[in-house]
Amino acid sequence: MGPESGSQQPQALTPRVFLQVELKSQEAQSLQQHPDYYLGHLQQYVATCQEQVAAYQQLTSEESLHSQLLQQTQLMNQLHQQEARGKAIADLARQKLQETQGRELLRLGP
Repeated sequence: MGPESGSQQPQALTPRVFLQVELKSQEAQSLQQHPDYYLGHLQQYVATCQEQVAAYQQLTSEESLHSQLLQQTQLMNQLHQQEARGKAIADLARQKLQETQGRELLRLGP
């Protein structure tokens, strides 16, 4: 009863290894017998991933819009400040002009 005999199991393979091989074989058979079940799970997984990608893109788009809105708000504030300064300068210039015209009229007299 030496290694020449084909009916003996090799000594390196223990019953534990044979059990693991048997379990893996049964698992593979199960996968082959129920492809629709696993395909459905894979399709559901892919759909979930696609939904997450879409949600991420939506979030990125909203963040971009928020950033643009913030920039536009800052620009509008700057324009309002410039407009207020321009009005103040124009009012001061008008007031000085009126004072100058009033002095000229007094100086020239009737």
